[in-house]
Amino acid sequence: LPLNNHFWSAIRFFDQLTSLDITLIQGADYLPLQILLDRSPRLYSLCFGNFYDIEIVSQLTSRSIHRLDFIKKNTYKKNFNSKQCDVLINSALGRQCEVLLINVENRINILQLVKNMSNLRSLIVQCKDDRWNDEFIQWLSYHLPSTCSVSRDRHQTSNIRLWIC
Repeated sequence: LPLNNHFWSAIRFFDQLTSLDITLIQGADYLPLQILLDRSPRLYSLCFGNFYDIEIVSQLTSRSIHRLDFIKKNTYKKNFNSKQCDVLINSALGRQCEVLLINVENRINILQLVKNMSNLRSLIVQCKDDRWNDEFIQWLSYHLPSTCSVSRDRHQTSNIRLWIC
């Protein structure tokens, strides 16, 4: 849905909006999306489709968003590298994120996210170097704090679930 003046004149506030799936195209302006976020005081979850540019996400703010999903609509299976994880960690949305769904390049990125996202309590991650075996789960269990619970999703075996206490 393009966000133009006609759209804003028809709908001014999104008081009941709690979840939003968006697709950002390469070179898109983030300001219309920021206006939508500003007008959505109960928005809890933001799902990014065919996401290209972490810099756009780093510019977005919303006090109500605590869940970010980069997996659900990731048809190109783009993986976050270390630099992109750092940008997410240091963004306003990343600092307040409690639930994160993300594809990453390697297992070190998982440690990076858990260590540096202080409000994170649930992480669902797909990792490029996961061979879908017990070794990966054991490695994570050994390297993550003892306050983390790690398991493989039984229904979606590419997903690793982490609960952080």
